[in-house]
Amino acid sequence: MKSFKIKTLVLLSFILLFGKDMIAQTVTQDCDSAAVTIGNSSIRYWGVRYNYPHAGVSTVFYTVKSGKKPAISHVVFGLNTCISPIKMGVWSGYDSTTWSYYSLASISQDPTTGSVGLKFDYDFNDDESRNYFIVVNGNYSIVKDSFSMKGGQKLNYAQLCMPSCSTVVYTISGNVYNDTNGLRDNTVNGAGINRPSTTQVYANLLNASNNVVATVAVATGGTYTFTGLNPASYTVQLSSTQGTVGSAAPATSLPANWVNTGEFLGTTSGIDGTVDGKLSVTLSFSHVTNANFGIEQRPFASSTTASSQVNPGGTTSVTVAASLFAPFDTSGRVDTIKITSFPTNATSITINGTNYTSGSFPAAGIKIPTNTSGQPTQGITIDPVNGAVTSRISFTPYDNAGFPSLNGGYVDLPFTLITISGTLYDDGNGLRDNTVNGTGIGSPSSTQMY
Repeated sequence: MKSFKIKTLVLLSFILLFGKDMIAQTVTQDCDSAAVTIGNSSIRYWGVRYNYPHAGVSTVFYTVKSGKKPAISHVVFGLNTCISPIKMGVWSGYDSTTWSYYSLASISQDPTTGSVGLKFDYDFNDDESRNYFIVVNGNYSIVKDSFSMKGGQKLNYAQLCMPSCSTVVYTISGNVYNDTNGLRDNTVNGAGINRPSTTQVYANLLNASNNVVATVAVATGGTYTFTGLNPASYTVQLSSTQGTVGSAAPATSLPANWVNTGEFLGTTSGIDGTVDGKLSVTLSFSHVTNANFGIEQRPFASSTTASSQVNPGGTTSVTVAASLFAPFDTSGRVDTIKITSFPTNATSITINGTNYTSGSFPAAGIKIPTNTSGQPTQGITIDPVNGAVTSRISFTPYDNAGFPSLNGGYVDLPFTLITISGTLYDDGNGLRDNTVNGTGIGSPSSTQMY
């Protein structure tokens, strides 16, 4: 340690920037991270890592560059007495394995200037640069405060960012959308929703240990906001089950027949990678908005029975009316149906001109595009087996988000045979009246007729 004899004394602010994994990020909130010229020297703030090197602390990084004659003899970081430094030293990288530690000084008054701060009492050579770090116990909001420097007998002053005694708090907000087309447009969007099928949904905020730190009911219009948050990594979970603060996260659930369609941080196209009703959010140096979720309701299948018709017999096919298919979607639209299996009591089925038998029908089924009413736009005919039978075509509708219904539907086609009927008469006057008529009889002289 050197005496307090000064070549150049620099008193600088302690600057906090909210950033987690990368440092050297742009300071917002009216704070400037550009290099500051102080006489013939300069000081630059590079950034901060929150909850590093362990939870509950943050590390700030600086570079001090000395000028020539006089070179810097020591620097003083003007920390408020409410701040508790716990480590100090020099760095060559933002990972703690690159750090070299100095003995920790206390915040005290510098006798040369009367300034209160944390003193790095180490000589500089002419034009030498040195990287300093300070680890403090906590995260604080940033305000402008005075900055002073002494060179020779002259004092210089500036306004720089330094921590206040207020803990930094921020917000995370977003939207829940009824995203009826899902990710077909690669975007999480739609009309805001908070009560799908009249069931309230909640945004649960989870920490790195998957415990609930906050929970809010999604508001009318699909909006939600978490307030009073410290910088950290979080997960926002959308669920019809409200979490309990301090407890493990509840199951990620939605009302029956509703599904997650995507999650994304922002309003542009894109997704977070996994559609699961959860979105990772890192609070660094600003509020986070548009942590958005998409949900939608699956379509429903319905079943119909056509009017009976005579079985044409042989290899003759009959047309299946498109109107017999009647799936529906309460908020989006059905855009595809899948014939899931070969029809019962059929010899073949022809779809869009392609004929299929039980041996050639695809195991995965056949998808057919539909109109806005969910009716197939490609022709379907079926050749029933001979006899009085009912052929059934089973299908599943898909909506324009690409989700199938949970229930299956069918179209039943009943076929009948041609019948011949008549009456046997006891025609007492024969054809004297030129008419076959009389009293019906089945067993003349007790003999059964056939």
